[in-house]
Amino acid sequence: MTVSRQQTIAWFDDRKGELTYSMYGSRNGSDGTADCSGSITQAVRDAGGVPYDYLYSTVTLAGYFEKNGYKRISVNQDWDAEAGDIILMSWGNDMSTSGGAGGHVGVMKDQTRFISVDYWTGGTIGTAVSEHVWNNYYAVQRPNYIEVWRPSGEGSANNNKIENMEGINMECILEKGNAQYYYNGTEIKGLANPDESKAIGDVYKAIHGKNITVVKVTDSELNSLLAVSKRKAI
Repeated sequence: MTVSRQQTIAWFDDRKGELTYSMYGSRNGSDGTADCSGSITQAVRDAGGVPYDYLYSTVTLAGYFEKNGYKRISVNQDWDAEAGDIILMSWGNDMSTSGGAGGHVGVMKDQTRFISVDYWTGGTIGTAVSEHVWNNYYAVQRPNYIEVWRPSGEGSANNNKIENMEGINMECILEKGNAQYYYNGTEIKGLANPDESKAIGDVYKAIHGKNITVVKVTDSELNSLLAVSKRKAI
C-alpha cells in the first residue's frame, strides 16, 4: 500500500475547529476528541495505510510507519523537509521515554509548516488541530530528541509538485497574537473581529468542502508578507 502525503495532511486540515484534545477519549477523532499519536495513526490509515492493530502511542508508532513503507531519514539532525514528513519527538533521551505528555508527533505540511493535534491551547474545545512554523515550534517546545519519517512510494514531494499544483491554494487566515488577517495569496486584509473570520471560513468551507487553513505567524513573517503584497506584479 502507498500512503498519500497530501491525504495525511488533509486529515488534519479537514478537522480544524472540530476536535478537542484528550488522551482519554477515542484518541482518533471518532468522538470529537483526539491526541497526537491517535490522530496520526488514523490519518496514515485513512491516507492508504495498512489497518492498525490498535491506536499506537509515540513509543510504538515507528513500527507502524515501517509497515507502511516509511523510512527514518533523520535522528536529531537538520533535514530538508518535505510535505508528508512525520516528526516524532521526545523530551526524554529517545522515543522509549515519550509516553503520555513526554512526547509528540505531527506532520509537515510543506518545507516550513508543521501540523498536529496538540495541547497548545490548553484543551480549549475545538482547537486541538494546531499549525505552526516548524522552526518556531521547535524553538518554543525544545524536544530533546526527534526522528523524521518519510513516506516512500510516491516519489519525493518536489517531484510531485507539478502534478499537485492544481490542488494548491494559498488562501488562509493568518494569526499573530489576538489579531487575524485574511490572505488570498496576493493581498492581506486585517479582520476587525472574530465574526469576520468566521464569515470567511463559512464561505470557504461552502466552496471547498473543508475548513480554511489558519496559520500562526510571527511579526517578521507577517511583515515579509505585507512587503510582498505591496509589490507591483513583474
